[in-house]
Amino acid sequence: MFRLYGALIGLSLIWGLSFVFMKWLLPSAGIWGIVFFRCLAGAIILLPFLWWKRRKVKEKLPWKALIVVGIFNCGLAWGLISLSETEINSTTASILNASTPIWTGLIGFILFLIDLPDVSGSVFLSVFSGYSSL
Repeated sequence: MFRLYGALIGLSLIWGLSFVFMKWLLPSAGIWGIVFFRCLAGAIILLPFLWWKRRKVKEKLPWKALIVVGIFNCGLAWGLISLSETEINSTTASILNASTPIWTGLIGFILFLIDLPDVSGSVFLSVFSGYSSL
C-alpha cells in the first residue's frame, strides 16, 4: 500500500511542478520553447519503450495521424497553458487544467442531451462532485 501512495505522491509532484517549471522557464525559453522542450522530453522518455516493443507492433504506425494528434493534444494545449501563465499564476493554471475533463463532460452532456433521454441524476451528482473536489 505504501508503494501505491508513494507513486501517487510522486505523480502529483511531477504534475504539479510542471506548472512551476513553466513559470520559471517562461522568461528565458518563451511560450513555444517550453512546448518544444516538453515534447522533446516526452519523446526522449517514450522512444526507448517504442524501441523495446518494436517487434510486437505488427502493422505500420500511422505517423501522419499521430503527428496531427500530437500537435493538437500536446503542442497546442501546452502552448495555451504557457500563454495563460503570462497572465495568471501557476496554481490557477493547474486548477483550470484539472477542470478540463469536467468541462468536457458538462459541455458534452449539454450538447448531446437530446441523444441521452434516460440520463439519471447520477450524472449531475458526478459533475457536482468533480467541481467540488477542485
